[in-house]
Amino acid sequence: MARKRVLTQRERNVLFQLFKGRCASCACALDRDWEADHVTRFADGGLTLIENHQPLCPPCHTFKTTMENSTFKLRKHQQAAITRANGIVLGEIDHDVTVANVTPGGGKSGLVEVFVATLFKADLIDLVIWVCPRRSLAEQAVSAFDKQLIPHRIRAQWSPNKEPLLTEREMENGVRCYSTTYQSVVSQPDLHKQMMRDNRTLLVLDEPHHLNGEEPNKVDKAREGWHVPFEDMAALAEHTLCMTGTIERHDGKPIPIIPYFQKEDGKWYPRIDIIYTRREAIEEHAKIKLNFKTLDGPVEYTDKDGLHVDTRIADADEATWGETMTAALQQDRFLQSAATECMNHFKEYRDTMDRKAQMIAVLDRKATARKLARWVRNTWSLKVAIALSGEGREHLTIEEFRKGKYDCLFTVGMAYEGLDAPRASHGLILNKNRSLPWQTQANDRFTRWNYEAPRHLQEIDGKTGTCAQRAYIFTTQDYKMLDIIRQLEEEEQLNGIGEQDDPTDGGGGGGGGGGIDSSFESLAAAVDAVSYTDREGYLINDEDVVTIRRAHAWKVQLRFVDHNELLDMVRKGHLVIPEDVMPEDLAKPPAGPGGFDPEQVDNLRNECQELAIELDTLWRRVDPTIDRGTANERCKRHFGKAREAMLPEELVEARDWLQAQRDMAFENLRQR
Repeated sequence: MARKRVLTQRERNVLFQLFKGRCASCACALDRDWEADHVTRFADGGLTLIENHQPLCPPCHTFKTTMENSTFKLRKHQQAAITRANGIVLGEIDHDVTVANVTPGGGKSGLVEVFVATLFKADLIDLVIWVCPRRSLAEQAVSAFDKQLIPHRIRAQWSPNKEPLLTEREMENGVRCYSTTYQSVVSQPDLHKQMMRDNRTLLVLDEPHHLNGEEPNKVDKAREGWHVPFEDMAALAEHTLCMTGTIERHDGKPIPIIPYFQKEDGKWYPRIDIIYTRREAIEEHAKIKLNFKTLDGPVEYTDKDGLHVDTRIADADEATWGETMTAALQQDRFLQSAATECMNHFKEYRDTMDRKAQMIAVLDRKATARKLARWVRNTWSLKVAIALSGEGREHLTIEEFRKGKYDCLFTVGMAYEGLDAPRASHGLILNKNRSLPWQTQANDRFTRWNYEAPRHLQEIDGKTGTCAQRAYIFTTQDYKMLDIIRQLEEEEQLNGIGEQDDPTDGGGGGGGGGGIDSSFESLAAAVDAVSYTDREGYLINDEDVVTIRRAHAWKVQLRFVDHNELLDMVRKGHLVIPEDVMPEDLAKPPAGPGGFDPEQVDNLRNECQELAIELDTLWRRVDPTIDRGTANERCKRHFGKAREAMLPEELVEARDWLQAQRDMAFENLRQR
């Protein structure tokens, strides 16, 4: 006997009364053509009973059916936005501002379509004003709006900031949304305010952390600054949607328009209504995981006191960080060594994993970007583009890069919001900006899910839920950068924002799940050290390091597998590495005198020579009459033989003696 498929007219009447004549999705008043929808689909065994039905208007029923029959699914924050928008329509939410904190690349543009489709249908708004930090982002907003993630009949366009912002004919043809920039609004605020007085408006503020704000508890604040026109516009709007991937400013000041609340600790926290974390985006395959590879190397410079300093990036502390980083980022030796590490990894990735992969380099200065770009182009024979702000063609160059015309892009400050390049698998970030919001935005240029990647990179492991796509970031191993990396890794493993809870009952992104792996390697620019961490951030033992290195030497493809996952495969017997496989640098070298290999002996002699030169320089600053080579002569007299005739154990003693003499010379110079 065939199953019953549709409700009777009597059952439809009961269902209509149960929902008080309103759509179960958007809460609009139902017309005669409303649909009785199966909550559990009929095709999935859902019964045709009132308990398994909900009344939907035709657009909502069409959208639900499309989503059910499609492989595309709304993400958690987009579902939360639907709940939030419906709550506004029903009057259940009395806030005039909705704050959405969506991890960069998580798809926050779709939130605008959710609010537009819901509020327009409920006849609460007539106009949408979408304000972005830059014109390129405003134009991208129009493009994203036209994709119609949520079905609606509204069209959008970029506004040139001239009266009229929208003509009557444009509005009659369905153009009810225009995008603009913060700078345009500030230059002519009255033009936009008048548009809002004439139309019921949804105001969308994209990345409002670009506005300067005052202390949240400051009552008599001065009416000056970029935030003032937007406070006035928010007061005129029917509703304001603030969307950001960075819920804090680099200077720690509060973000205008966003409501704040004070907790018992006396600190102010933003009220967040919709949350989509990095972890949730990774779990839903909206983003891919970050793999940091930090670079350390030797640095030489003359400090502010005129003293010669020979150090390493990893050794810089708070007092020396600025001078050390400035010197390192201006030394060709370090820059080229860092670029070599990144480019070798990138080339292997292109040859074995994805031939269309791209690389983005973010440098500290324009001159450095140009110089290193030329060197990479000549050394690796790749198509290299340079995009520097203020040079006239930078936006066209970026667009050409996004379309695949170039393999590498070198820039200074343009690898930020709006640079959407899913093919970019590798990043070389060599600058001094240690603002967490900036670094978050810059690193997230590489975490977009690449839907055009080869099939083997898009396949999801049914057991672990992971995929092979990764973002490989090469950056400096200074203590400030390591702190930022730890915070980004915590975001991958934690769900939510900890202390910054929403004190209201507003909707938010979903919750838990298993741990998300994160990979962190430490490399030296001269490649003299490699370290790995486990899933909790602790260094793994030497035996496991050797296993990882052997796997990398055996098959190039294994270099692009998370090293924790690789170790799991070895332990479970899913991966068996031949016993005779061993990297060249781990193979036992021929032993020299006293157990030292020839390379170690050469390194000791070179180290002694460098110390002797430095010692001569320090002595000559105190007494210019001292000849060069004095340190070598005194070392020879002290030990009774030249360094060329010393055994390895004696070279170690000579090095220690020269170091002690250098330290004494430094101290004498300071006392003078």
